[in-house]
Amino acid sequence: MSLKEWGGGTYGLEGDEAVDARLLAVAEAFPGLVAQALVDEATFEMEDARAKAPIGASPHDPHPGKLRESGRVLPSVDSDGMGAGELSATIAFGGSDVMQAIPQHQKPSYQHPQGGEAFYLIGTLENAKGVMLGNVAARVEQGLVNLGATV
Repeated sequence: MSLKEWGGGTYGLEGDEAVDARLLAVAEAFPGLVAQALVDEATFEMEDARAKAPIGASPHDPHPGKLRESGRVLPSVDSDGMGAGELSATIAFGGSDVMQAIPQHQKPSYQHPQGGEAFYLIGTLENAKGVMLGNVAARVEQGLVNLGATV
């Protein structure tokens, strides 16, 4: 590779086609790597929250265990219309067949004799907030290494 002058004294790199192709491949793969890393981390945290979700008991809970089963990760890309956007992953629990779980989640005085705890999702996220960003970065870094990039 060598430096080349562009108009107005700006410099850029000029390299062989193989290097250019690798750089282009990494640049094209990067948004997908970030999105996958975000979803993977959200899935990891959702599984921790799922293990803490309350299990109801009859007769108050017509669907014991459904709340735990309902845990899911919803990835999203909000595009700005110019090729850039905001990536997000939402961790969600619930649905129409677990509506009885809302009071159970919002009242820490409720007992969970079948297992689980109140505020299971926020507790998981509070405990992980100091490491989630680093975990996402490590997942992206590993993805780049898998592409042959040096990080």
